[in-house]
Amino acid sequence: MKPPSTVVAVIVDVTNKQGAIHITNDDGTYIDMVGTEFAGYFVVVPWRYDWRLRGSGSIEVGYVLRKERT
Repeated sequence: MKPPSTVVAVIVDVTNKQGAIHITNDDGTYIDMVGTEFAGYFVVVPWRYDWRLRGSGSIEVGYVLRKERT
């Protein structure tokens, strides 16, 4: 999944200890993952525009968005 282009960080809710997100770049190269090793926490991942994420299990993800200039 490609988050919106204005995302500056992804927040991963691992408080329920179920699931993970896998982070890759646009060509599918593995970058990192956030999973049960962070059980009980919210994890903030600084985000790059050319990254994608894939969730597995039951995991909630939120975005921190850059404010659009008007």
